[in-house]
Amino acid sequence: MLTRPVARRPQAATVDASVPGEWIVQLNGDYPVQAVNTTWAAAGVQIVEHLADNFYLVAATGGASDAETEDRLARLPNVVSVEPNRPVHPVAVAYNPNDTYFARQWGLTMVSVPQAWNVTRGSRNVVVAVLDTGLLPNHPDIQGISIVNGRNFASGQSATNYTDDATNLSHGTMVTGIIGAMTNNGSGMAGINWSVSIMPVRVMSSRSGGTVAAVGQGIRWAVDNGAHIINMSLAWDASYNDTFVNQQIEYAASRGVVLVAGAGNDSGRITMPAAHPDVIAVGAVDRNKRVAWYSNYGPQLDVVAPGGDTRSGQAGGILSTDIVSGRLGYSYQQGTSFASPHVAGIAALMYSAGITDAQEIRELLRHTAEDLGTPGFDNYYGYGLVNAYAAVTRSDPVRAQVSVAAEDGRVTGPALPQRMGGQTIARIEGVAPGAQAVFAWIDTVPDGVLGEGDFAGLAAVNVPAEGTVAADLVLALWETLPSNDRARLDALVNR
Repeated sequence: MLTRPVARRPQAATVDASVPGEWIVQLNGDYPVQAVNTTWAAAGVQIVEHLADNFYLVAATGGASDAETEDRLARLPNVVSVEPNRPVHPVAVAYNPNDTYFARQWGLTMVSVPQAWNVTRGSRNVVVAVLDTGLLPNHPDIQGISIVNGRNFASGQSATNYTDDATNLSHGTMVTGIIGAMTNNGSGMAGINWSVSIMPVRVMSSRSGGTVAAVGQGIRWAVDNGAHIINMSLAWDASYNDTFVNQQIEYAASRGVVLVAGAGNDSGRITMPAAHPDVIAVGAVDRNKRVAWYSNYGPQLDVVAPGGDTRSGQAGGILSTDIVSGRLGYSYQQGTSFASPHVAGIAALMYSAGITDAQEIRELLRHTAEDLGTPGFDNYYGYGLVNAYAAVTRSDPVRAQVSVAAEDGRVTGPALPQRMGGQTIARIEGVAPGAQAVFAWIDTVPDGVLGEGDFAGLAAVNVPAEGTVAADLVLALWETLPSNDRARLDALVNR
């Protein structure tokens, strides 16, 4: 029995089956192009580009399905072969932007955001509502981003004035910066999304706080005005049954909106709204991947993300856009308030990569997380540390191929893992007793060969003469594996 592979930096192939309406066609070299154009027009396609030799890229022009058009192409005279044009994504290399303070943003590296940027860097078509203290829209790292449908439900300002009234610590501006500050612009910090639309919904004042009524109104506004994701870095006591706000959360969930909230900072039970079953509850870890001393815990916890710990110095905190002593700049803070936008930002990346079902987003965030603490789910780390790269590539460990190899090279398997509770388990029967190696891999590229850009793991086990043996298997990027593990895996997989 194999316990769930721990996905430190796993990746699975996320390449779409084909580019809709495009094919690469090989012709008999003697067939004149003029005749090709005439014949293909009748088949409902046109030449996009001459690729090389007698290969052409063609695209559909009619209303027929791709299957029908491909069949027509295959039947044309002098067509040697027809194959779909397919999208290609880079392998797992980190992309580091040129922002001045990027090197100080240890949290982005911890959750593999730079690797995710080689798959997607976000989209302005994705709307993230930030229910918070408002926003400082003139901040130099905020003023160039897309801001849509802002609203104010807190006291003291008009309904359309979502500007934060802070002169020190703009909580909402910090949260926004983590999700989508201007990136690769040669200054300041990097946002998780290079491109995204932020909907600032002011439900609290930096000076006087907010109310549950304002939060409920903010949720309803965000849903009805096009938000795909709602981040709530705020909290109140979960012991109260707040019918109004509960119904707004459930309304948002029924409309397919992803809701994310910090678990709270009391080192106690998880607060609302994170405690609601329709909300992704996010705890915090420090830069050593240890649960933060303040992070709330409990059975409602989904995942953890970088929240920081400034007790031993500011650099242990989370850097983001802020106002300090009346001047726009940056500061380091700690809290699940800043863990939550890491997850909301990753959810936005997932959305831009075509993963748009709220339940699938939640399940992928859980099952592609790096398992920390007690194996499987636990109340302090939830399902583990969220992994952006694994999430945007749908790299669920359940998609790995798992086998067992004897010392003489004989291989039993592969088996496909299955979900059992909070673990992903592969069961392989008929394995000979003695020393064996359990190995698993995901053909990420995909090219049918294990190598650079793929993910794999290897663990030694001693199989008893009777009974079963369990092995925990970690899937890691091929380039990060020890050289002797790579050599063994190469011999086992690429035979």
